[in-house]
Amino acid sequence: MNTHWTARSIADYRYSVISSFLMQLEQKMLDEGIQRKDLAKRLNLTQGRVSQILNGKLDNFSVEKIVAYAHGLEMDVAIVGYQNESSDLRGPIHPDIFRICWERLGKPQDFFDLEELDQQHSSETNIADDFYSQSETSAYQVEIALADNVRDFNHKRQAAQTDSASVNLIHSQASIAMAA
Repeated sequence: MNTHWTARSIADYRYSVISSFLMQLEQKMLDEGIQRKDLAKRLNLTQGRVSQILNGKLDNFSVEKIVAYAHGLEMDVAIVGYQNESSDLRGPIHPDIFRICWERLGKPQDFFDLEELDQQHSSETNIADDFYSQSETSAYQVEIALADNVRDFNHKRQAAQTDSASVNLIHSQASIAMAA
């Protein structure tokens, strides 16, 4: 069984985590047009040290530095522990997956926000469940209805195209008649 390169050692896993974080910093810099010299000023580092870090020289890189660098770009940091049965095969989940999921949920800030989202989702699910349980419509009937709608739409589109062609023909004939 092949394992992902991050499963070989703690040092490899550490490198993966730090380099993923640095990619986020670089993306933020790119999105906001922040130059390395500007980042150096924000972090009270030399431009050379910023270049070293962004070019992968990650020795002495600590959680404190991750937090300081994130705050220098007005970002927050969260360390997420999770159980992933396939991490030995596929590596750790990329941080952007967590960010995208958080954004899709409306960026909840605490458990109260999350509870509110759960209640909204539960209410919406109950409405949908009620609709489907009260309805005698089978999935097959829904597919037929959708197919009928698509067929009607295509028929109307073809009719509109025919009407458009007729209008163009009438305009052409009128132009010819006016020219004569």
